[in-house]
Amino acid sequence: MTGAPGRGWGRGGRLVRTAGWLLTPLVVWAASFLGGWLGALIGRTVGGFLGGGIWLLVGSLAGGTAGLIGWLRVMSRRRLLPPPPNAGSTDAPEDEPAPAPAPTTMSGRSDETA
Repeated sequence: MTGAPGRGWGRGGRLVRTAGWLLTPLVVWAASFLGGWLGALIGRTVGGFLGGGIWLLVGSLAGGTAGLIGWLRVMSRRRLLPPPPNAGSTDAPEDEPAPAPAPTTMSGRSDETA
């Protein structure tokens, strides 16, 4: 879906991007759940309730943090809308050549200063 030159993708791109950002809490919850589950597996080998609970907590925090950072990286890299036509350009368009330098005389001075 490219659309006309110079136009964005319209509501479709915005809708997908908004849905992606709205999925952020679900992704972080799933990552923290997975991290907590892995932490509980590790904590199972540690004797006592407190050791297993600490591993569960650490695994949940680590998983949630990793999930949030990973999801934010995915969402910030995704380009659902094309860049504007003149993004990153200078004042002069690339199609037009730069202005020619002023002609010089035999002495090396330009005609403007003579």
